[in-house]
Amino acid sequence: MRREGCSRAANDSEELREALITLERLRRREEDARKEAQALLSGLHVLNNVQAVDEMFQGILQVIKAAAPFTEAAILLEENDGALRIAASSSERFRFTVHSGKLFQRVLSGQSAAISDLSKIAEWREIAGQLPERYGSAVLAPLETPNNRALLLCVHSERSFLSRSHLLVLETFSPLAAQALLRSQQLEDLKAMVERLDYLAHHDVLTGLPNRAAFRADLSLALNDAKLGDALCGLFLIDVDHFKEVNDTFGHPVGDALLREVAIRLSQIVWSGSVARIAGDEFAIIVRAKDADDFTAIARDLIASMKWPVNAGGRNVALSLSAGIALGPKDGSTPDELIRHADLALYRAKRQERGSWRLFDPELDRELVDKRALETAIRRALDADEFCVFYQPQINLLTGALVGYEALVRWNDPNIGMRMPNEFIPAAEEAGLICRLGEWVLTKACADAARCA
Repeated sequence: MRREGCSRAANDSEELREALITLERLRRREEDARKEAQALLSGLHVLNNVQAVDEMFQGILQVIKAAAPFTEAAILLEENDGALRIAASSSERFRFTVHSGKLFQRVLSGQSAAISDLSKIAEWREIAGQLPERYGSAVLAPLETPNNRALLLCVHSERSFLSRSHLLVLETFSPLAAQALLRSQQLEDLKAMVERLDYLAHHDVLTGLPNRAAFRADLSLALNDAKLGDALCGLFLIDVDHFKEVNDTFGHPVGDALLREVAIRLSQIVWSGSVARIAGDEFAIIVRAKDADDFTAIARDLIASMKWPVNAGGRNVALSLSAGIALGPKDGSTPDELIRHADLALYRAKRQERGSWRLFDPELDRELVDKRALETAIRRALDADEFCVFYQPQINLLTGALVGYEALVRWNDPNIGMRMPNEFIPAAEEAGLICRLGEWVLTKACADAARCA
């Protein structure tokens, strides 16, 4: 009787112990579930307040590690050549390169995978050699994005089977990871578009050289450096001689090929400066040098580099350049002043001899001021009726008979007196006033002839 009581008591004690163990397991399971739920909620709260895509990636991967828990996690993106690159990983040590094999292709096609022993996977053996640590198991889930295929890879240091926690993490965070990846791709596309627009805003499409906007920015920097005494700033303004005739004769495709060749040759000569295309057939070069003689040497090289014809569209086209040079800050303390003076030097070079160069001389500035003043005075004289006509008889030398009169225009300038045609006709031609002056002379001569008839 006593023996049966002892046996029953022992059985009751064993059952109680098992019940306590079961309760402890349930308590621990509930505690684990509570911690997992808390980690998930905390992670979601953090992600909800993240703005930067990189931060979102890292937030997702770190929460995945804390909630499952996994040892490491990464988001892999398939490239155009089929290779996989890591878009984000939970740590810098979990980085590798891999080509997409059967396992990854299956996941990328939409099928999740759980690997309890990574050592049996050939694709993983390729990756393992690139990692500082060994991993035993993994789960993979596809990420749905409209433009690229991607997957979420989570690894554990030990071999194990997929648990409910793993599934919960994948189900919760795979869509979030896909959204972050899509957002990242959109930002990359936007960045590429901004970079392209920025390039177009500062470069010439035809030649690839910096354009006028970029040139002015470079000129300001070079001029500021020159003012500090670091080096002289040399500005070359260059025209392609007779370019309009090339376009008119051979067509714009040949003209475009000519401009591209000019850009190449200029860039080869001026390796220490910046070359820009600032208008149709106009180029600009900014050179920093210690000695003014360096600029004349560059100018000679530039002119000489154009002595060989250009083969454009199967045609050999002769090529020459004219250049004007101004040195800052000596010839100009502002970009506009330096450009104006280099342009004056270019104008002088083209008037004297095509295929040549000239340095700016202050005398050129005075000449321009005088020229502009003369053009203004001619316009005023036409409005004020200051011109007059003298008639020179035309005699037949054989018969002595009067055959007509030659009308000769003069300018009765109230400030100077009577001015001869050689003083104002060339200026009127350059200013585009010669037709107006000729019309006035013809009208005056016809009126005088009518009165004498």
